[in-house]
Amino acid sequence: MLRKLCAVAWQNWTLLRRDQIVRAVAVAGVVLTVLAGLASTWSIEDRVKILFDVGYFGMQLLGSLTALFWGAKMVSDSRHDGAIEWQLAAPLSRTSWLLGKYLGLALTQLLLAVMLLVIWQLGLLMFGYGLMTDAQVAVYLMMVLGWLVLSSVAVTLAVIMRFALALFASIGLWLTGLMSQAVAGTLSPESSQYSQELVRGITRVWNLQHFNLIDRVQEQRAITAAALSDQIGYGVLLIAITLTVSSLMFSKGDVIAS
Repeated sequence: MLRKLCAVAWQNWTLLRRDQIVRAVAVAGVVLTVLAGLASTWSIEDRVKILFDVGYFGMQLLGSLTALFWGAKMVSDSRHDGAIEWQLAAPLSRTSWLLGKYLGLALTQLLLAVMLLVIWQLGLLMFGYGLMTDAQVAVYLMMVLGWLVLSSVAVTLAVIMRFALALFASIGLWLTGLMSQAVAGTLSPESSQYSQELVRGITRVWNLQHFNLIDRVQEQRAITAAALSDQIGYGVLLIAITLTVSSLMFSKGDVIAS
């Protein structure tokens, strides 16, 4: 099973590279780094804060949209071009096919993450900010884990929906995950008990702010190993749950046509 899974992952890796995703993200990363560096010169007192606010926001947006779009697109394309039929005609289980697809996308995302990190670090040196601190690197790695979570969500939705609807629903869940914590924090005591329980329940289950720790670095709050391990565990659990759900649904039916 592992050999077949790796074969599907390698094929998906190749297809994603042929889509010029690496080149596009590299160009976007350079533009983003230059813009962040220039924006930091607009202020004297908060140069570092502006630099990382602009840079990390841009990379978060870039990585998240890449995860959502290609996570839904790769499953849809396999159905559209008929590749899934001949692949599953071989002695390959549906679970192996789906996990291989996700693994190929995850490997591509990790490559993009390393490339963006190198571009960002070179930009910091060029603008005279020196090397990234351990806390800043940790924040970046948590952001990448968030990308992997979004990829698993997009793949799961692409199994049961057409591409356009899966992409729309994925973006909706992404925005919900970003806002759930803020909405829960603004609830007033006068809000209905049902509303409070619903919002807080969503926040406990689906809160993507767990992967956004840049404010802690900017405010010079310590990021402990225990806190990081909790966030990593949360991310891995979300990926495991979503891929398990998608595998179960895929095993009981075909991928919906594009």
